[in-house]
Amino acid sequence: MRPDFQVLLDGRQKGWIELKRPGHSTDGTRWKGREATQWDKLSARDALIVSNGTHAQFYPLGIPEGPLVDLPTAANLDTWDPAATAGLIQRLRAATPVLRAYDRPPVLGTDADAGGG
Repeated sequence: MRPDFQVLLDGRQKGWIELKRPGHSTDGTRWKGREATQWDKLSARDALIVSNGTHAQFYPLGIPEGPLVDLPTAANLDTWDPAATAGLIQRLRAATPVLRAYDRPPVLGTDADAGGG
């Protein structure tokens, strides 16, 4: 199970982003059913941002770090402060994730890609 987006910086793995629908909790410990199982896997990631389009939270190894960040929307564009979002991005940039073999994207055109193993 991979999150929705892989984050690369200078071609190197830096983290992951998981997107949820607007209004959905960014706190994976509150998710139920299939999503609770998903959180069990996501919380093992070294550097994960969970966002519902209006808020985002940084989770290194499933532990929230820093504040829940308001993202810019049409409703708050006049009052939105970009400093918190910049801090979220800085936390992700500063993370030192470990790239595991199952995280690597497949290389197109290889035998493994064609199902040949």
